[in-house]
Amino acid sequence: MRGIATVNGVMALLFCGVVLAWGLNFIFIRIGLHDAPPLWLAFMRAATGTGGIAVYQSMRRQSRRLSMAELRDALLAGVPNTAVFFGALFAGELRVPPGTTSILVYTFPLWVSLLSAPLLKVSLSRNTWVSIAAGFTGIVLVSEPWKQTLNGSSLIFILILILGAFSWAVGTVLVKKRFDRETLGSVNLWQMASGTFILLIAALLFEPRGVITPSVQLVESIIWLGLIGSTFAYMAWYMLLGKYNAAQLSAWTFMVPVTALVASAFLFGERLSAVQATGVLFVLLSIYGVNRAAGT
Repeated sequence: MRGIATVNGVMALLFCGVVLAWGLNFIFIRIGLHDAPPLWLAFMRAATGTGGIAVYQSMRRQSRRLSMAELRDALLAGVPNTAVFFGALFAGELRVPPGTTSILVYTFPLWVSLLSAPLLKVSLSRNTWVSIAAGFTGIVLVSEPWKQTLNGSSLIFILILILGAFSWAVGTVLVKKRFDRETLGSVNLWQMASGTFILLIAALLFEPRGVITPSVQLVESIIWLGLIGSTFAYMAWYMLLGKYNAAQLSAWTFMVPVTALVASAFLFGERLSAVQATGVLFVLLSIYGVNRAAGT
């Protein structure tokens, strides 16, 4: 019994570590954006994360190597999963506070549910549809489009963040449809690598390198985003998936934006209006509801 309790305790700590890593990613993005433009910062995060994942993959046994067709599709998955998602996330947080950014990005499960119906032939339950409706109601309340601005940010940046969440969902559903579970580690590495390359090209084309200001804060941001928020978090997440039901774990990912909101309130003084706070509650409940419904 003591051994079981120890294993459960380790798994609980791993999950808390994942939540903390992903939640604080939004804080470190804001910190990094002080010294680097969004595409360059996104590239540096992706490159660091790819390196960390490559080291991890080299130390574990891969039961089956990817075929050439699978490798091609893994590389293509990097477009929505890493290039568009990271680019939109970092660009959107230029104007949208970290806590609010996390709420908009974590509408991801809602998009996954909607896309799963036509692409994966998944039948959505009534509870799922109710949760999705609640989530999109929450998006409207959080965004307050009737004001056209959110804490000085343009509505366009809110839409960019929603586009990022949608792109992440598209990539996730396509990967789930195309690959089996035993190849996901390799797929994740190759899609990260291709997304990193695309982000580098985009940064070279659209952002001058001279605007990067080397600083301790920038290095800390890259280390956190690349090694803690990417390599460690994904390693721990896959370990948890090997022990527990994916839907049960995913149901609790609403704790990620909660972590980001609390940290942003303390560090940056982010405050929500009563309408926005109501929207946050709707979104968090919808994330929980959609993921719980997926496990029934």
